[in-house]
Amino acid sequence: MSPSKVSTLDFTTFHNIIDGKTRGSNSTHQGIDPTTKAKLWDVPIGTQQDVNDAVESATKAFKTWSQVPMKQRQAKILEFLDLWGQYEKEFTDLLCRETGKPRIFADQEVKGVAGFAGHPASLTMPEDIQEEEDRTVKTTYTPLGVVGAICPWNFPLLLSAGKIGPALAAGCTIIVKPSPFTPYTTLKMVELMQQTFPVGVVQAIGGDDKLGPMLTAHPDIAKISFTGSIPTGKKIMAACAATLKRVTLELGGNDASIVCADVDIEKTAPEVAMGAFFNSGQVCVATKRIYVHESIYQPFVKKMAEFTKNLKVGNSNDEGVMLGPIQNEMQYEKVKGFFSDSKAKGYKFAAGEPDVQKSNGFFIQPTIVDNPPNDSLIIQEEPFGPIVPVQPWSDEEEVIARANKTTTGLGACVWSKDVAHAEKIGARLEAGSVFINSFEKPSPKAFFSGHKESGIGGEWGSSGIMAYTNAHSMANDEPGGFIPAHVLTPPRSSRAPSSLASSALPTPRRTPLKSGSAKEWTLVDYLDKHIGLVQRRYAKRGTNESASDGTVVDRSGETDYSAKDLEGIEGYDSFQEAGKDIEKLIDIVWVSGTPTLQISYLLSLALMVVTYLPSFPPTPKTLFRVLGKLDMAFASLVTGKDLDTGAPLPGFSTDEGNFGKLGGGVTGTEKVRIKSLVERTRVVVVEVMNASEFEVEEEFESGHADDSDDPMAEARGDDVDFTDYNMDVARVYDRTLVELGDSLAGPRIGIIQDDG
Repeated sequence: MSPSKVSTLDFTTFHNIIDGKTRGSNSTHQGIDPTTKAKLWDVPIGTQQDVNDAVESATKAFKTWSQVPMKQRQAKILEFLDLWGQYEKEFTDLLCRETGKPRIFADQEVKGVAGFAGHPASLTMPEDIQEEEDRTVKTTYTPLGVVGAICPWNFPLLLSAGKIGPALAAGCTIIVKPSPFTPYTTLKMVELMQQTFPVGVVQAIGGDDKLGPMLTAHPDIAKISFTGSIPTGKKIMAACAATLKRVTLELGGNDASIVCADVDIEKTAPEVAMGAFFNSGQVCVATKRIYVHESIYQPFVKKMAEFTKNLKVGNSNDEGVMLGPIQNEMQYEKVKGFFSDSKAKGYKFAAGEPDVQKSNGFFIQPTIVDNPPNDSLIIQEEPFGPIVPVQPWSDEEEVIARANKTTTGLGACVWSKDVAHAEKIGARLEAGSVFINSFEKPSPKAFFSGHKESGIGGEWGSSGIMAYTNAHSMANDEPGGFIPAHVLTPPRSSRAPSSLASSALPTPRRTPLKSGSAKEWTLVDYLDKHIGLVQRRYAKRGTNESASDGTVVDRSGETDYSAKDLEGIEGYDSFQEAGKDIEKLIDIVWVSGTPTLQISYLLSLALMVVTYLPSFPPTPKTLFRVLGKLDMAFASLVTGKDLDTGAPLPGFSTDEGNFGKLGGGVTGTEKVRIKSLVERTRVVVVEVMNASEFEVEEEFESGHADDSDDPMAEARGDDVDFTDYNMDVARVYDRTLVELGDSLAGPRIGIIQDDG
């Protein structure tokens, strides 16, 4: 349910927001309406105590907020945005007052909060799992802690929201410091957020130039995210070094726009000009230098000048206004310096005038300087105002080098009808964001960062949220499928009655082994060697006993193994011994969590069971335990899920429409093989258990030969007293039969009944 609009939110009084409450101060300052130079409302100046209290509250809130599931944190962001939408007009009015920007663009910024704060609410945190030789390494990302956001004055709402959204989605808490030039909208936005977020999760402190150093020096703030000038960014980075805070610095740029000879002049020239003058040039990623191919230079500059002369400069609510004032007097004076320098050097003005006209506000007409020299102030430095130089170019290599000859690298543009060629040029520009056939239009869905002195780290996009996290790697030496059985994960308990109750399978790996990996080859090598050993021991069965005439029984001649193959091999004396070795191999195969290996090896092991069984006197405990494990394994693989929990097996799809499916997994042919093996086994078990000379061979009390030190013995339930095996005979492979009957065409496989 969307929150209700609270009519008591006052847009004429402003406070710091600390620990969920509004707070004033003994000292105040005022912002300035840049259209009139008149003072606006009082704003409290935050103190060291305010910072300490806010950090304490944020630290306390972090302990719980960071543990809230990400989906629930994102739901809170969306809940706030529902509330935000009810106040768009009030915030647009307020933004016009503190920035002076045209209402149409103020309205766009207010609406844009939903994108910059809301995009992180659609993201998922990445997770990386790597298989190594003897372990699995899982990397997740955990929230950093308390974040300090130091925000600029040119887009006070968008750029604050662009820090708040990802920080909160990641699980951090945040303290926002708005610019002292534009404190009003940000303070009021954070005040509104208190209706949605828990106490201490989002706070705001306004102040003067002493407040930033308080945040950067505080030992309990984990990260500073700053948007602003390069000189201030360097100071912040130096201050944060004392406590090794994480920093994201989005700083200034001197962005180049390269115009190729094949462009449509009528359409392109106005776009290029708008890239330089949007928001009166007060955009960190605005076009600051324009390079036009010499073959179209004159007509292109002429068209830009015509468009520029028609851009209306005025107050926010003036009809048709496109450009507002410079936001503050400090920046106004700086921009005027570029005019006076260009005038003093005698540069040509294609549009605008060399002298900035006086007015009631900080207004400057948009101006184009025609072909100033490369070493001019207007080329070398960022004006951050409505004045831009334009130069011709003829050689592509040279213009790329000229565009890159700067200490900054925030954005760039390339204009050409040949998009592929424009992209090749763009790929060589040393800038964090390059725009093809468009002026600079950052998106909350795209990562935004600067090269060189334009910044450290980045924001936004699907990876910007990572800037608010620590990587957290956990190495898990879980059973890899080739570890000896005595160190395997103990089997899960089973609710199945009778002798099959001890037939639970061990817990498999969470992910299958990668095909062709060293780990998979190690497993295959282990299994092949040990299956071969079991087969040789079976081939030499009974050679440890003497016949009635005292000679040694040797059945090696019945096999394909030579005497040399069986040299030094101790043959099996009972199915209990063979079953114990086969059971351990079943456990190892199952723990691998790799269906492509499980299917083939389990079929081989099941065939060994039915082949070996008639060669020994019956040992029911071992027999039904081994068959029970095979039954559970085959039935699970046929369905693609754990039959006890219903969870998908490793390697099988969890998608709703493809649950339990595995491409290239249990094929129809393999199901037929399983069915044939099941039917054969049931017949053999009945024959063996009903043989006229039937006499159950005494088994070891623990159920396994030589396993007194086996930690799995108790978990397997080897101390179960089996006195009646009739039910177990009837239930051989019963789960597999049921699942095969559901998956194979034709009637359900019948249960073998013993008429005797």
